[in-house]
Amino acid sequence: MRKSLILTAALLATTPALAQVSPYDGEWGLGDVPECIDGDYSTCPVLHIANGEFRGEESLCMMTGVGPVPGMNATLYDLSCQGEGDTWAFRAALHLDVTNRLTVLSEYGPSIYLPTRGAPAAPATK
Repeated sequence: MRKSLILTAALLATTPALAQVSPYDGEWGLGDVPECIDGDYSTCPVLHIANGEFRGEESLCMMTGVGPVPGMNATLYDLSCQGEGDTWAFRAALHLDVTNRLTVLSEYGPSIYLPTRGAPAAPATK
């Protein structure tokens, strides 16, 4: 019994954080470019999040969950990326606000995304 608990804990520790559906899963478009905004949606898709993958136009990042950000409705992730012949890693906090905007905050600053009409996006949090 003890061995099975240890094996289960080890398996969970190595499983990507988003292997299950996360509140951030969906297709996201630019949310801070006026010509890309149509009501509550973006017409400029640039990001897809699903199954532990953070996929941009020319890059793919694997997401590993670090944990919740205390006092905020946000989650901290480590991302290991590759694209255009390069590899890099960074840490980012993902936050979904009550208006269904996704904010990705990293050392590079904040990026704001809106859901696109063509793909399901996460429901707004309360």
